[in-house]
Amino acid sequence: MTFLERSADTGGEYVLIEIVESQHAQGPPLHIHPKQSETFEIDDGRRNLEVDSEEWIFEEGELATVPPGRPHRYWNGSDEQVRATIELRPAGNFEMVLETTAGLAAVGKVNAAGVPNLLQTAVILQQYWDVFRLVGPPQWRQKPLFAVLAPVGRMLGYRPYYRDAALTGSEPEINE
Repeated sequence: MTFLERSADTGGEYVLIEIVESQHAQGPPLHIHPKQSETFEIDDGRRNLEVDSEEWIFEEGELATVPPGRPHRYWNGSDEQVRATIELRPAGNFEMVLETTAGLAAVGKVNAAGVPNLLQTAVILQQYWDVFRLVGPPQWRQKPLFAVLAPVGRMLGYRPYYRDAALTGSEPEINE
């Protein structure tokens, strides 16, 4: 993942990233951005995209925009690498979610689907509820669940953002 334009560069209007995924990369779980649209432009390869339970395959040069609040996920279902540009508008603090989850993935602190353990996930999702929500379990269950689990996670040393790792590329200090 490479930031092409950050929130600070665009006055908060959007954040623009490039993602290069290996063959059969799973991508994030089914999620929504309550107030943000997410636009994908395929630069090289093919990307699978599911929106509202409908699946599409986008090829090089094609665009897809997911409106705010729509359940979606993406992945690379092909035998080749995919390179895509993703714009989230408005930016909000979504780049912090990206930096944190990418940092956790880089040091092996996520499962095969790219998701951190339950306590780390609760800390992250409670902090960034305004820009990123999982579709399941239902949101009305997530909010009270995270209200219980996130403080436990924080007590054990989990944080919603690892600033040093995000800025320097160094390994974040993360409890097991």
